[in-house]
Amino acid sequence: MVLVVFLNLTAYFIAPFAAVLLLDFYLGGRSDPSRIAELYDRRRVLDWGFVAWAGGVAASVPFWQSSFYTGPFSKAFPGAGDLSMFVAAGAGVVLYLLTYRLKPLWVRGPSGDSGELTSGKPSAIVS
Repeated sequence: MVLVVFLNLTAYFIAPFAAVLLLDFYLGGRSDPSRIAELYDRRRVLDWGFVAWAGGVAASVPFWQSSFYTGPFSKAFPGAGDLSMFVAAGAGVVLYLLTYRLKPLWVRGPSGDSGELTSGKPSAIVS
């Protein structure tokens, strides 16, 4: 029973992750081979893709239909089934499209150490 609940919750988290990952690859410029070095930039701590993923998960909670938790929409309309994965992916897509051109949320200081985090400053692209 615990394994079934775990797998069900995992599915709720994977749908917005996959949607944001694919959008970041195609729209965020990650498909450009010259930007591979940017993936190893240790100054970047938190970017807007995480916000889009978390927002997608949060938007899907009312639609969850599980033995662990059943959301208000699923209680009101049990015949609709579990729509949470579609809602999560859609909300993640919308949030990503609204934020993917913004500066990273938090980056490390200019030395790249794990010291003080700064907010709103763009990280340098390593090329």
